[in-house]
Order: sequence, then structure tokens, then C-alpha cells
Amino acid sequence: MGPKQSADKVKKPTKGKKGGNPVSGSLKDVEQRRRQVFKPVLDNPYTQSNLWPFIEPSDAETIIEHLCHILSKYGQYNDLIEKSKSSKNFVKPEAPEISKHLTIGFNSTVKALERQAQGTRDKLAGNNNVPKEENIEEDDNVYIKYVFITKFEISPKVLLEPFPVLTRVASRNREDQVKLVQLPRGSSKRLSEVLNVSNVTIVGLSNEFTEASGIYDLINSKVKDVEVPWIEKMLEDGFKADFSKPVLKVLSTTAPIFPKKNDQKKKKTPPQKADG
Repeated sequence: MGPKQSADKVKKPTKGKKGGNPVSGSLKDVEQRRRQVFKPVLDNPYTQSNLWPFIEPSDAETIIEHLCHILSKYGQYNDLIEKSKSSKNFVKPEAPEISKHLTIGFNSTVKALERQAQGTRDKLAGNNNVPKEENIEEDDNVYIKYVFITKFEISPKVLLEPFPVLTRVASRNREDQVKLVQLPRGSSKRLSEVLNVSNVTIVGLSNEFTEASGIYDLINSKVKDVEVPWIEKMLEDGFKADFSKPVLKVLSTTAPIFPKKNDQKKKKTPPQKADG
């Protein structure tokens, strides 16, 4: 037999451990394989995410309960229409009073708010010859005073961005603003069930529906007005636009280096077997 090997064997460097060479694909190796990039940054005061009025969770829950109760008659009306359609002698039932004071969904609510905002747009454009009342309200259109939104259940979130500014410019004046109300999680399902309409996330309500006076008082006392400082200045009498150069900055950062797509496909493609 040959000579005995020494008890202290020479250990091979462990892969991935301190002291050994970095393993290809390891976290350390990935961190090293990054490149420097420069990203332009536009300092824009008009993109603000904190414009939504805060509401206490308990108040929001009370509001959704009141709102569902108010909307229940309209839901019964929708249900009756659906059931009557299957009848040969279909006669459309008379719509409840609340239908004159209500918008349901994104499109109808935004359309109403944009119509109301026409007066503000004319003022900002310098067209002050048209009376404000004619700009905001028309004979057959209702003035939406309260906008209820299931903020946490709307996707993509970009759909929510216009509402703080839109509700402000759609208001009659600074003292009589449109209220923007965030509803708690799960409100979309509750509204859909009570209205018999699928996927309800936005509801608009006027302040002229007498049966809703209780929810009006609650919202007016618990929900603050939307505050958009740069709009308030623009709405002041004698305002003149003062344009400034955009503040452009460049941010130095890093980005990972990924293999090209063609290289990835080659690696994933299994070798073909030769015909036997």
C-alpha cells in the first residue's frame, strides 16, 4: 500500500462562499454586472398624489351604508326592468325620482363634471362674456355635487388621477365645491348589488335630492374640500399666466445588464436528437 495521506487534506474552495471565486449567476456577480444610466427628471408641480381629501374609516363606512340605502330604489327599478323584458307585454316602469339626480359609472360621471367645468375653462381662457350659470348648468342637466369613488378597487390607477382637479374646476365656486368622497374597500360589490349593475366603481349625486339630505350633511361635515393650490391662483380675478422654464434634472443611477433575447432563446432551445 502507498503512503498514508495527510489528515489535513487540501480543501477545494466552496462555491459561493466567502474566500472562493464568485459563482456565475450569484447575487454578487449580478450586482457587479450593472451599467450606469442617466434618467431625465421633470420637476412638475402639477403632478401631486396627495390631493384626495382624507376621510376617517368609520365615516367612510357610515357614508357607504347611507348611500346604499338611498340607491336601493333605483336598484329595484333596474331589477324590475330586467324581469319585465322577458314578458310579451313589456311596459317600462316609471323611473324613481333619484334617477334625475344620479350618474353611474366612469363615463357618465366624468361627462357631467366636464360639462360643469366648462365655465371654469372659459374663465381661464379669458372668455368671461358667457354667464357662469349657463356654462355650468343646462336645462336638462343636473349639477353633480358629490362624487363617490371606490378608489382602492379601480385599475389602472391612472384613471383616478384627473378626479381631484376635475372636481375642483367643476365646482360652482370656492365656497360651493364638488365633494370627492373615497369609499372603503368592498364598496364596489355593495354598490353593484344594490343597483343591480355590474362593476360599479363611481357614482355621482346632485344636492337636490331631498331624501339624501342626511348623507349631504354627513359629507359636508366630515369630508374636506379638494385643495389644489395652483388652481386656486388661476381662478383668482385678474390672474395672468406666468410661464417658467421647465426644471429639468438628470439622475445618475444604474441598471442591470440582461442578455439579449436571442441569446436567451438559444440557451432555452434543447439540443435536437440525431435521427437513428
